Amino acid sequence: MTQNPPPAPPFGHMPGHTPPPPEARPAGSQPTNTPPSVPNAGGTAEGGSPLPPPGTPPPTHTAASPGRGASGVIRTVLSWLLILAIAIGWTGSSHDRHAKDEAPIENEPVSMLSEMSGRIMHSVAKLAVDLGQPGAFNEVSLRDAAPPPGSPWIDRVAYAILKADLISPEKGLEELTQVGVPANAGDGDRALFEDVRTALTEWRDGRPRPPLQELEAKRLGWYAKVISGDVPQSNLAILVVLFGLWFGGMILIGVILLITSGILALVGSMRSSIALTGRGAVYAETFAVWFTLFVGLQLGIPRLLVFAGLPDLIIPGAVIAMFSSLFALAWPVLRGVSWSDVRRDVGLHTGKGLIREVLVGPLVYAAGLPLMATGLIIYSIARSLSPETQQATHPIVEQFAGGGWNVVVIYLLACVAAPIVEEIAFRGILYRHLRESGRWIGAVGSAVVATLVSSVLFAGIHPQGLLFIPVLGGLATAFCFGREWRGSLVSCMVAHAMNNAVTITLGVSLANG
Repeated sequence: MTQNPPPAPPFGHMPGHTPPPPEARPAGSQPTNTPPSVPNAGGTAEGGSPLPPPGTPPPTHTAASPGRGASGVIRTVLSWLLILAIAIGWTGSSHDRHAKDEAPIENEPVSMLSEMSGRIMHSVAKLAVDLGQPGAFNEVSLRDAAPPPGSPWIDRVAYAILKADLISPEKGLEELTQVGVPANAGDGDRALFEDVRTALTEWRDGRPRPPLQELEAKRLGWYAKVISGDVPQSNLAILVVLFGLWFGGMILIGVILLITSGILALVGSMRSSIALTGRGAVYAETFAVWFTLFVGLQLGIPRLLVFAGLPDLIIPGAVIAMFSSLFALAWPVLRGVSWSDVRRDVGLHTGKGLIREVLVGPLVYAAGLPLMATGLIIYSIARSLSPETQQATHPIVEQFAGGGWNVVVIYLLACVAAPIVEEIAFRGILYRHLRESGRWIGAVGSAVVATLVSSVLFAGIHPQGLLFIPVLGGLATAFCFGREWRGSLVSCMVAHAMNNAVTITLGVSLANG
């Protein structure tokens, strides 16, 4: 995207906003007018403040922006050292929290991810039989669903049952024999293994299958019904087809939008809505403050709730922790930037109108799906080269089958709190800092660098693992595109909420059959 002066005011206008004269501003605040030495989008600043025409000398009353000069460089470097230290620590602790030991945990149930995968494949296989294609699944098509060696032992037992269901009981027995029972397994795991092997043997020989013990059936969940031959009728296959059509259609729209946007940017018809102000350094500090609050609260509040005997409130606690981290927005104000300037800088305004910005959100979401699909291809290749790597999953998946209030809180966390807080932090605060810091390489160069750095950091702090960075990073790239295009964060928040809502809806539907 270029930042040449447009023939009309660029995107990002705040209707009804007229900046006060410099002498009327609060002490320590920054004038919105951009000095000629700082590149800008021309015409109108982000949020609607007028910019001086090229060649206008800087006003003599302009105060120095917070963070400029040698002290600003030092503060920025220290902020980034803190950001990187927290990111590395958070990523490492997240991996430790969600890593599974190969040895079975006594009475551990099948993971929700494994159960959801089995439900999908069973329903699609049934649909294939109804369509006259009974051989839709074979060992090759099931290979990607195989849990890696480091997965929970119970999940690998479940995979053997899935093989018996979709291919043959003989193949299921072969898989179960390969899984075996670790030497340090408890009596409950050994009993479960023997009962599953007996059931598959009877299944293979065409004899009635003996029922599992109550605890074993509870641990195996949906797979226990597969063993007993009592899998209830389900419309999951139709649901999968509908979601497939949704994603296919949105990906097509996204490809068209990306190609069109690229052409318009090349010919100069699409311009950036980010007006640089020279206040980038203070937002490095702000993001470091936010990151510290975010991680501290995410780690502290759950521990406090467990200590208080309220583990069921952990997800509502996460919602409170997320919103509480936004107190970091007070930092630039304390450093002398007026609140109105902070809002414009981080995109907390309605752009060309709230309704219009909301309607742009689905387009930003659609633009992210082709990038996510590309990331999924990269992820699949990386997993094939590292077969022992855990399959990417989010710990919240285990909560999908809770139903009722539990699902409501999950939607609140994923579709309200996360889109608002993460967009303010990554596409608002961090993206503003990176765009300002990289202005010396030009508008396009700084936008590319800001997108790459903020997207990698955004994806890296999520618990799906480092190999999943290309997938989440692709989605984050689209959000950066929305931020650059619109100036306002509204479309990014809507796109983020849409993605999470579709994912949560699919997951909850699969988890509950």
